[in-house]
Order: sequence, then C-alpha cells, then structure tokens
Amino acid sequence: MIDYSVAKAIQEETRKKAVFNQDFVSNPKLVAALDVSYKKSKALSAVAVYNLERGEIVEAKATLIDVKAPYVPGYFFLREINPLVAVYGLVENKPDVVMINGHGYSHPRRAGIATYFGVLLSVPTIGVARKLLVGEEQCRNERDDTCIVIDKGEVIGMSVRSHTEKLYVSSGHGVSLETSISIVKSIIERHGGSLYPMKIADLITKRCWANEQGGKR
Repeated sequence: MIDYSVAKAIQEETRKKAVFNQDFVSNPKLVAALDVSYKKSKALSAVAVYNLERGEIVEAKATLIDVKAPYVPGYFFLREINPLVAVYGLVENKPDVVMINGHGYSHPRRAGIATYFGVLLSVPTIGVARKLLVGEEQCRNERDDTCIVIDKGEVIGMSVRSHTEKLYVSSGHGVSLETSISIVKSIIERHGGSLYPMKIADLITKRCWANEQGGKR
C-alpha cells in the first residue's frame, strides 16, 4: 500500500533541492534519452546516448526489471524511477544532460520524474512529455512552433511543435528552460522534426519486447 502523503512530501523536498534556472553544463556534448515501456509487472527501460556535435547515437542500452508500484498521475516517479536508474547505470559514455520521457517542472508540485531523477542522481535533466499534466498553452499565433505553458500565472514549460510531433518541455534539474528548449529544438531541426534519441530509445523498447515475446514461442 502506497502512502501518497509520503510521496507528496518526497516531491516537495525534491522541489526544494532542485535547480531550475541555472545550467550546470555550459556546453553539453552528450545527451541521453531515457524511456520506459511496461507490460503488466515488467518494465523495459532503454537509453540512447546522442552526440550533439556529430548528430548520431554513440551508445544504446536496455534492461528489463520487475515493478510493483502502479501508475498514478502526479506520482509517476514511484513506478518509473527504478527502471530509469537501472538502465542509466549501464551507460558507459556518461552524458552531460539526460532527457527523461516525462515532466520536470511542469508538474503540480513542480517536481516530476525528470526532476526527481536529476536530484537523486545529481545529473542535469530535461523533462520531455507528450501530454500536459498541468497548466495550459499560450501561443502568440497559430504558426508558432513554440508556446509557453502557464500554470497559476507562472511559466512552467514550453511546447515545441514540428510537422511530426508535439512535445512539452520543462526544466528537470540543472538545465534552464531556455537551454532545454535550445537542446530539444536543435535535435528536432537536425532530424526532420523528430527528437531522434528519444525516438531511438522508444524503438529499442519495442524491439526488445518483440524479442522477449519471440523467445517465449
């Protein structure tokens, strides 16, 4: 049985420790994308390490572990943190910045999974999600490819739109929103509208599940 009052307290403490308006790394070269896929009580997590200068993946890893915590909106870290930490521990080329498939500051308590991961492991992180958890977009016009996300009068993140997808980006820990957007947009523009390393991490989980199923036949 999960005590959500304790989980809430953990998030609030994480928020106090997190750094949202400062860049820990001034010129990042390696960016990792982490993603997790679930089937019942199994979690398959993957990481793709991307070289920003060369525009290519330099390392990819995946691992399968058991999970017990259920998915509860707003408390995603309870289910997600162990698979993420497990696969990150396999990385040999440690990245300067880590992109997490989930929210960072754009969270009801300003401490989503990207923030929790960053504070826990003391690594700079960016939250990249495909759905809003809280707040609303405000765009200057319909042609804007970036719009701010506001909650309770505060800018908590930004949306980034390409011709292939729409992403919600926020600071996780040790990476400002401005730098987060700059990194995400530079990758998207280089790869035809796709956040390439996150796409690769997602593909890895799909292929690993397919191999897992094939091995059971």
